[in-house]
Amino acid sequence: MRPPAASRVRTHDHRWVALYAIARSPLPEADTLAGAILQRGGPDLVVLIQGYGEARHPRAERRLAELGRRTDLSAEAKQWLDRALDERKPPP
Repeated sequence: MRPPAASRVRTHDHRWVALYAIARSPLPEADTLAGAILQRGGPDLVVLIQGYGEARHPRAERRLAELGRRTDLSAEAKQWLDRALDERKPPP
C-alpha cells in the first residue's frame, strides 16, 4: 500500500537533511555517497554545495573544486558555490 500523497511530499521535503549531512560528514562512506550524487547531478547539488560550504573536513575543498569545474550547474547552484567559496576564504 502506498502512503497518501501528503506523506510522500513530506518525506521529499526532508530529503535535503540527508544530502546536507552527507556533505558535512567527515566519514569516507559519506564521501562515497557524495560521489554518486555528484555523478547524478541535478538539484541535489545545491544542497551538497551548501553542506560543503560549512563542512570542516579535508574532502570539502576537493568536492567544491570538483563542483566548480562542472559545466552543468544551475544558476542557483553557481550562486551557492560562489557563496560557499567566499565564506571559506580566510579573513584578510
